[in-house]
Amino acid sequence: MKSVAVSLITFQKHENRLKILESLENQSHEPEVVYWRDHSTTIIDSLDDSLLGKNRSFELNFERTANLGFGIGHNRNIEKITQDFVLILNDDALIEENYIEECLKSFESTEAKLAGVTGALWEVSSIDASEKFKPDLDLFRINSFRKTSPSKGDQIKANTLGGVTCVAALFPTPLLMKFPFDGAYFMYFEDVDLAWRLSNAGYEFRRVRSTNAYHERSYRFGKRQSVPVELRKRVWSNRYRSIRKNETMLSFLIRLPMLLGYELVQFTFAVLFDRKMLEIYWKSPSQVSR
Repeated sequence: MKSVAVSLITFQKHENRLKILESLENQSHEPEVVYWRDHSTTIIDSLDDSLLGKNRSFELNFERTANLGFGIGHNRNIEKITQDFVLILNDDALIEENYIEECLKSFESTEAKLAGVTGALWEVSSIDASEKFKPDLDLFRINSFRKTSPSKGDQIKANTLGGVTCVAALFPTPLLMKFPFDGAYFMYFEDVDLAWRLSNAGYEFRRVRSTNAYHERSYRFGKRQSVPVELRKRVWSNRYRSIRKNETMLSFLIRLPMLLGYELVQFTFAVLFDRKMLEIYWKSPSQVSR
């Protein structure tokens, strides 16, 4: 039986922590260890003490550090992992009881050069609000870069993808040691970059329809202006970083008309409705993303 570890990065969202740990404890294929790295600026010691003090079916390795960013945080966790597979998990995601088991089956039942597997992902306003779920647009976002985006009507069918979002994705541990996250992203699009690099190296990704993860996207359920401007800037800026870093010249030239059309729409939108975003056009990604 293949062994599994979990890499969990938390930032605030204290109300989700117990639910996440319980969902991991209830897995039909239980993880052996959870590496939990907390980047929160607001500390609730009584809550964390109660979570850490409970005996669980898995080893819980907790560390609180300065906010190193999503990629570097997971890289630090992965360096410690000796298990065969690692589940990269967001602090705003809840997985069903068979999630790890079903994702593992994909690795066991294929001869393909498989890098990562995810279940069907669903957006919710909170991880308890399953009555409001809809397909998680992160899968479309990440696959639009690899030109393999499924149609919205095909969202929950099992298929081969050009990448998986790291909301709740299972990877072979040695692979993420060979292809670590790029810490320059700090947050947003680090999973796009990882998927792009792995895809360029000949790897495939899969989504299985027999299990689900629920992704809390409270911002998306509100108006655009409810999303902090610094977060919006990071998304736009890191998109450019991913294209510059991973796109080949031939592919870039083929896609240039589409990219220019997208940029025209985005720039026009920024001028008319969101002028704070114009800063990304004259600042480097490193200046915007930090």
